[in-house]
Amino acid sequence: MIKLYTVKSMTQYLGSLESLVQMFTLVPFFTISISIIHIESPDRLAYLQLANLLCLLRILDLNRCRSYMDSEVNKQLLSIVLSITALIVTAAACLHFNC
Repeated sequence: MIKLYTVKSMTQYLGSLESLVQMFTLVPFFTISISIIHIESPDRLAYLQLANLLCLLRILDLNRCRSYMDSEVNKQLLSIVLSITALIVTAAACLHFNC
Protein backbone atom coordinates (compact mmCIF):
# COMPACT_ATOMS: atom_id res chain seq x y z
CA MET A 1 0.00 0.00 0.00
CA ILE A 2 2.82 2.40 0.78
CA LYS A 3 4.30 1.88 -2.67
CA LEU A 4 1.04 3.00 -4.27
CA TYR A 5 1.32 6.36 -2.53
CA THR A 6 5.02 6.87 -3.22
CA VAL A 7 5.28 5.96 -6.91
CA LYS A 8 5.50 8.72 -9.50
CA SER A 9 3.13 7.14 -12.01
CA MET A 10 0.47 4.90 -10.49
CA THR A 11 -0.75 3.51 -13.81
CA GLN A 12 2.78 2.58 -14.86
CA TYR A 13 3.40 0.88 -11.51
CA LEU A 14 0.12 -1.07 -11.63
CA GLY A 15 1.09 -2.43 -15.03
CA SER A 16 4.55 -3.54 -13.95
CA LEU A 17 5.54 -7.13 -13.24
CA GLU A 18 6.34 -6.30 -9.62
CA SER A 19 2.85 -5.06 -8.84
CA LEU A 20 1.20 -7.94 -10.69
CA VAL A 21 3.18 -10.49 -8.66
CA GLN A 22 2.30 -8.71 -5.44
CA MET A 23 -1.40 -8.53 -6.29
CA PHE A 24 -1.50 -12.15 -7.48
CA THR A 25 0.12 -13.41 -4.29
CA LEU A 26 -1.10 -11.09 -1.55
CA VAL A 27 -4.73 -10.36 -2.44
CA PRO A 28 -5.84 -14.03 -2.49
CA PHE A 29 -3.85 -14.71 0.69
CA PHE A 30 -5.62 -12.00 2.66
CA THR A 31 -8.99 -12.66 1.02
CA ILE A 32 -8.91 -16.37 1.80
CA SER A 33 -7.46 -15.91 5.28
CA ILE A 34 -10.04 -13.32 6.31
CA SER A 35 -13.05 -14.97 4.67
CA ILE A 36 -12.65 -18.40 6.27
CA ILE A 37 -12.04 -17.29 9.84
CA HIS A 38 -15.60 -18.08 10.91
CA ILE A 39 -16.26 -20.94 8.51
CA GLU A 40 -16.18 -24.44 9.93
CA SER A 41 -15.97 -26.69 6.90
CA PRO A 42 -13.79 -29.61 5.85
CA ASP A 43 -12.42 -27.53 2.95
CA ARG A 44 -11.02 -24.87 5.27
CA LEU A 45 -7.57 -26.44 5.40
CA ALA A 46 -7.41 -26.74 1.62
CA TYR A 47 -8.15 -23.04 1.19
CA LEU A 48 -5.48 -22.11 3.72
CA GLN A 49 -3.00 -24.32 1.91
CA LEU A 50 -3.83 -22.61 -1.37
CA ALA A 51 -3.27 -19.21 0.26
CA ASN A 52 0.10 -20.35 1.61
CA LEU A 53 1.09 -21.73 -1.78
CA LEU A 54 0.35 -18.40 -3.42
CA CYS A 55 2.35 -16.64 -0.73
CA LEU A 56 5.34 -18.84 -1.57
CA LEU A 57 5.36 -17.37 -5.06
CA ARG A 58 6.56 -14.09 -3.54
CA ILE A 59 10.05 -15.32 -4.35
CA LEU A 60 9.42 -13.90 -7.82
CA ASP A 61 9.49 -10.46 -6.23
CA LEU A 62 13.28 -10.82 -5.92
CA ASN A 63 13.47 -10.22 -9.66
CA ARG A 64 13.74 -6.49 -8.97
CA CYS A 65 17.35 -7.08 -7.82
CA ARG A 66 18.23 -7.31 -11.51
CA SER A 67 17.93 -3.54 -11.85
CA TYR A 68 20.95 -3.08 -9.56
CA MET A 69 23.26 -5.23 -11.67
CA ASP A 70 25.47 -3.83 -14.40
CA SER A 71 26.37 -6.92 -16.41
CA GLU A 72 23.79 -8.54 -18.68
CA VAL A 73 25.30 -11.94 -17.95
CA ASN A 74 24.72 -11.48 -14.22
CA LYS A 75 21.15 -10.32 -14.87
CA GLN A 76 20.43 -13.42 -16.94
CA LEU A 77 22.04 -15.71 -14.36
CA LEU A 78 19.96 -14.19 -11.57
CA SER A 79 16.83 -14.56 -13.68
CA ILE A 80 17.60 -18.23 -14.33
CA VAL A 81 18.40 -18.94 -10.68
CA LEU A 82 15.22 -17.23 -9.50
CA SER A 83 13.09 -19.10 -12.03
CA ILE A 84 14.56 -22.46 -11.04
CA THR A 85 14.19 -21.64 -7.34
CA ALA A 86 10.56 -20.60 -7.84
CA LEU A 87 9.83 -23.84 -9.70
CA ILE A 88 11.48 -25.95 -6.99
CA VAL A 89 9.69 -24.14 -4.16
CA THR A 90 6.34 -24.36 -5.94
CA ALA A 91 6.79 -28.07 -6.67
CA ALA A 92 7.83 -28.74 -3.09
CA ALA A 93 4.83 -26.80 -1.80
CA CYS A 94 2.48 -28.71 -4.10
CA LEU A 95 3.87 -32.01 -2.87
CA HIS A 96 3.70 -30.89 0.73
CA PHE A 97 0.16 -29.53 0.47
CA ASN A 98 -1.01 -32.46 -1.72
CA CYS A 99 -2.23 -30.21 -4.51
